[in-house]
Order: sequence, then C-alpha cells, then structure tokens
Amino acid sequence: MISEKLTLLRENFKNNASPEAKKIIMNSLNELKTKKILETSLKIGDKIPNFTLSNSENININSDDLLSKGELIINFYRGSW
Repeated sequence: MISEKLTLLRENFKNNASPEAKKIIMNSLNELKTKKILETSLKIGDKIPNFTLSNSENININSDDLLSKGELIINFYRGSW
C-alpha cells in the first residue's frame, strides 16, 4: 500500500513539478548516490550506535537510557525549536 502511494506521488511530481523543482530533486538524489548513503545507512535489524541528543527542552537524552526502558522510535524535526 505505501509503495503504491509512493509511486503515485513520484508520478505526480514527474508530471506536475516545475523544471526548477525537478532539477533540485535530481541534484539532491545524485548527491546522495555519490555519497553512497544507501550503502552506509542502517538497515532493518541493524543496531544503532549509542548517541546523546537534546530534546525540545534542551535536555540531553541518551539512547541507551531510553532503550533500557523498551523500544525506541526516533523522529527528526527539521528546523529549530
């Protein structure tokens, strides 16, 4: 189901996006391919390395502390708080 939605989104973009938007996307995709991001990214079943990040209240949170309580979902927000 999600793959069908992604296919529809991709086709919609190809058919309706401006040439400038298409160029930006293609440049970004080529940059990711050059950096071999898919080959170096984590895969399903891989274990993430321990990390510490600040939350929305600027409090440092350690991944190992969270994992000791159960499963962990990581969500990244673009921009600033």
